[in-house]
Amino acid sequence: MKSLLRKSVLSRRSAMSSLERKNKSDKIMKSLFGLQKFKEAGVVMFFVSYRSEVNTHKMISEALKKKIVVVPKTSSKNIVPSVIKSLKELSPNKKGILEPRKVKKIGLNKIDVVIVPGTVFDKRGNRIGYGHGYYDKFLKKVPNAVKIGLAFDLQVVKRLPNEKHDIPMDVIITEKRILG
Repeated sequence: MKSLLRKSVLSRRSAMSSLERKNKSDKIMKSLFGLQKFKEAGVVMFFVSYRSEVNTHKMISEALKKKIVVVPKTSSKNIVPSVIKSLKELSPNKKGILEPRKVKKIGLNKIDVVIVPGTVFDKRGNRIGYGHGYYDKFLKKVPNAVKIGLAFDLQVVKRLPNEKHDIPMDVIITEKRILG
């Protein structure tokens, strides 16, 4: 069920033109940066967008002007948060996803907001990721951080099956709406 849904939504997301993805990502950025919980955050952890995901590169660049920005580095099926000062500190890992070349650690309790990727979300905050469990494991370690999922509206369905280990989002932002 999850894998079929993931495949279907990813196919539709990948079919968007780069211009459509850019325009929708800009709307999502405007909503994110206008969110009170985001404005109040001192330390924000972003995922670094890859392929057809909501583009976070511009968001990261803007956030770096006012906030401490953290991005994930993967290490043996775990996420290690690393502080960055510039996107220039990133290079592709084995899968082609941009990550910090060097880890600059930060205490997990210092992260105020985590911006989370996903393939499918539902209106109750549940998400399906890419099937590896990286974010569910990581989000358990930052229970006090506000969890914000970024998605295109076509990635939001009415209801998803969820399991005990799944961590729901506090907020989901699409180009059309803010849920949560």
